[in-house]
Amino acid sequence: MPVLVMLKDTHQSVEARAWDLSGSGMLLASPTSLLPGSLVDLEVTVPGPEKKLLLNGLVARVRPQVEGSEETIWLVAIRFVKISAAMGRQIRRMVTQAVLETGDLLREFPAFAGLTEFDLLTMSGICHNVQLGKGDTLVRQGQEARAMYLVVKGLLRLAPDDVEDHEIECQEVVGCGQIFGEVSALTGLPHDLTVMALEPSQLVAISSSGVAFLKKSHPETMLRLMEVFMRVTGLRVRRLTRRLYTPVRG
Repeated sequence: MPVLVMLKDTHQSVEARAWDLSGSGMLLASPTSLLPGSLVDLEVTVPGPEKKLLLNGLVARVRPQVEGSEETIWLVAIRFVKISAAMGRQIRRMVTQAVLETGDLLREFPAFAGLTEFDLLTMSGICHNVQLGKGDTLVRQGQEARAMYLVVKGLLRLAPDDVEDHEIECQEVVGCGQIFGEVSALTGLPHDLTVMALEPSQLVAISSSGVAFLKKSHPETMLRLMEVFMRVTGLRVRRLTRRLYTPVRG
């Protein structure tokens, strides 16, 4: 569920998007950095009947994160202050609704057909939505991997930076229901391909930190997910092998 946040401090007003939201705080993707320890006013806009929430927060942590944009995006951890019990309950309802909606999206992926309801809801808690316009670059070759991606709608091209458009055998196009980036996210290796949207696209991202959380807190779910990702990777390798292999006829 996309959550839009307007942050206001004494120096600036910034429009950001929430990647994580709980009853005690949120993690934002912001186009500008904020000073740790500063107090900010938050205007949180969500879909549905609960239109806007007005909150106060303390900037706890800030670090750069470049995925999803060619410009630097800052991850800003906000801790809510002076929050009432009623407001806390309202936020928790929003979080629950977001998890359920993400779970509905995950159920549509054929690769997850063998997962349990608990697995899907657990995964939903570590996911966030990514929206791309036509021509937007999601990640670049050589960039540190921070997530793997599930395509909800749209088309994306995966190719090395030096490949020409006509070199079809060196690139791959992924669309609705497909998964990519799992090898880099699981191994910690940099991305070996640049990913660009060929049309407006919606993705679900599973962060590497979320995967680490599953390994520690829900190992059985993680084991079943590893089986899914192994099949996805194996099918991709098979497709590429068939594309590149040309029999030599004597």
